[in-house]
Amino acid sequence: MIDLISTIFFDMGGTLRRNTPRDLETQAVITQQILDVLGVSNSTGDFATKLAARADAYEEWAATTLNELDETHLWTEWMLPDYPPEKITPIALQLSEIWREAIATRVLFPETVPVIRALHQKGYRLGLISNTTSHTDALAMLGKAGIASLFEVVLLSCVFGRRKPDPAILVEAATRMGVPPRQCAYIGDRADWDVLAARRAGYGKVVLMCDPAIPNPLLVSPDLVPDHFIHNLQELPALFP
Repeated sequence: MIDLISTIFFDMGGTLRRNTPRDLETQAVITQQILDVLGVSNSTGDFATKLAARADAYEEWAATTLNELDETHLWTEWMLPDYPPEKITPIALQLSEIWREAIATRVLFPETVPVIRALHQKGYRLGLISNTTSHTDALAMLGKAGIASLFEVVLLSCVFGRRKPDPAILVEAATRMGVPPRQCAYIGDRADWDVLAARRAGYGKVVLMCDPAIPNPLLVSPDLVPDHFIHNLQELPALFP
């Protein structure tokens, strides 16, 4: 017997919102704010390049180990290890916010709010599970849109300490919601992170958001194949009657 889905978890970037990388010139301009906070007068361009390289190195480490650090450890150990930890620790959150603003713009898809409200009104319980280096960004954006309260559980990798495709973060989210994984669905945009983690966690349904220009991408492993492909969040309510 197949369990009915009662709970729907969402990824954030690429699923509920669009993340658009900034050009290098704009990135350097915004990065100047980090130098101002540090009280130093380094070359902005060189400093931005150095931070980008360190961010890439961290991302490679995190993707390999599936560990995720909070803002303090990210900035003291990876981004600015050449500064005293006691200088960086009190301002780590501020530095993280500036850097995230420097590297990309983040805007909710226009469909996000009405779809989330529609699913909630249908009686589905909702949650958020996201790989992120910020413990404030996602909730702040959802709060500004007036839908943060509709997510009963928000589990972020930088708080939990592990990231997708480790299934532990999805299992923990289901546990906190008080429902078995087989009654959960996960909506994400990456087969190698989202679908794989949800399959390994035993979720009952997995939905993959795809670029409309690349319908139903070829996925070679059964663990990467979702139950449904969608190209717009507006397709979700029909999948969850």
